[in-house]
Amino acid sequence: MAEWLPALAAKLAGGGRAVLVTVAHANGSTPREAGAAMIVTTQDQHGTIGGGHLEFEALRIARDALAGDAPRGTWLVRFPLAARLGQCCGGVATIGFAVLDADAAAWLEPA
Repeated sequence: MAEWLPALAAKLAGGGRAVLVTVAHANGSTPREAGAAMIVTTQDQHGTIGGGHLEFEALRIARDALAGDAPRGTWLVRFPLAARLGQCCGGVATIGFAVLDADAAAWLEPA
């Protein structure tokens, strides 16, 4: 079982909202491998996608989505790490964002 599943279920219990942030694709040297995930709420996070500027920017995007009452949905953002974020690892990470609410419980239990 993915370690983030119980954390996500807890965050969504009682009508909460969260963003599941996942490394969808990693090319070259990146802080984490594809499949690494973190849960982001307006006040905290669980897990990591590798720290540094990549994680900082992913947190900002996720919290902006939550603050703007973004509807449930998913999208991808491509981060050339050296060119866009100044990270020395220099690879390219594609990060998936999924805004989730209590309705996600339907797929959390079987997962």
